[in-house]
Amino acid sequence: MIRVLVEKLFADGLKYIEAAGLAADEKPAGGIVTGSLFLEADTGDIYAFAEGDAPGWNKIAALGGGE
Repeated sequence: MIRVLVEKLFADGLKYIEAAGLAADEKPAGGIVTGSLFLEADTGDIYAFAEGDAPGWNKIAALGGGE
């Protein structure tokens, strides 16, 4: 289950989020701005969202965890 912990709306309908969930969860993708963050609670991996021609989540840090 994904929990959105922070959500800030922009004038153009996009939003900045900080969210957490499990590695198996599908990360949110629609209407997200660059710089939004996602923590995989079971792996400790942190992802940042990037807009553009191929928008998506990119791993930026590994804190470790879970196992």
